[in-house]
Amino acid sequence: MFETYDLKNFGARIRKIRKSLGYSQTQVSTETGVHRDTLRRIENGNNIVTFDTLNKLSMFFKKDLFHEIAHYNTNRNLLNYYEKIDDIISSYDYDKLINISNDFEVNFKDKSPSDFSLYEGGVIEQFRLIVKGIEKLIKKDQDNKKIMSIFKEALKLTLKDFNLYNFSKFKYNLFEIRILIMIAVALKRDNNYEKSNEILKFALKSLDFSEESLLNEKKLIIKCFSNISYNYHNMNNYMKSLEYAIKGIVYAINQDIIYALNHLYYRKGIAEYLLDKDESIYKDSLNKAIHILEIKGYYELAKKYKEITKDRYNIYLDR
Repeated sequence: MFETYDLKNFGARIRKIRKSLGYSQTQVSTETGVHRDTLRRIENGNNIVTFDTLNKLSMFFKKDLFHEIAHYNTNRNLLNYYEKIDDIISSYDYDKLINISNDFEVNFKDKSPSDFSLYEGGVIEQFRLIVKGIEKLIKKDQDNKKIMSIFKEALKLTLKDFNLYNFSKFKYNLFEIRILIMIAVALKRDNNYEKSNEILKFALKSLDFSEESLLNEKKLIIKCFSNISYNYHNMNNYMKSLEYAIKGIVYAINQDIIYALNHLYYRKGIAEYLLDKDESIYKDSLNKAIHILEIKGYYELAKKYKEITKDRYNIYLDR
């Protein structure tokens, strides 16, 4: 994971600490060995602070500047927003999406392009485009080409040569893989299930399956399994749909993650039904999907699941 920082505000914080202790830049430079010009550039937000410099200043100011700089980690802030977005994609909660979008704009509204590196600015604009694309998905906008173009535009901010034909040539960070998955979702909505699965399987290979991987990365893995299973369902390949649903369930349970587990159990149950499995088998899977939604507090969504299952498959669920 790359790290980016709000250097302007962190620099202002360093200046405030220095002045509160009554030191001039020259005094700090003399005592620490940090060049005065380097210190000036740090305080003006024009210089990335090295580990060695941060350590020297921490010792001199008698303050843990490593802890201080963590509060100015732009990616940490962005990661928090992306984690919230992950849950919204799962629940399709439009009101929460708008609240997060508004909160994001409040946090970043006073930032001018000069406050960030070119890369950081691109990542921030990426988030805005992702919100725009997800909003269209939640509102069931039928213009899938437009939705896809929004997500492709977002990826091109950091991978300028990206397109649907060369996507496998790039290495992606977690932010970018999220967008790649959303492109696959848009392709699924456009009935291009094979291309969607091609992208999702590539995303799976790019993600870290180790125990040490981040929670949000594990969620992306589960999301990929769920979408691949659904794509195979739409391709009438119910054996493959069942296979990927089970893979996702096993992975989620092994990681003690409930996220999107309802989708996976639902896909498993429908595949079992369409493969003429015993009623007790497919109903068990479907009822687990409903139960998980209720545990998460999504009672209306659970009700909708049951109605769709009854109307589409003539299956009456107990819960």
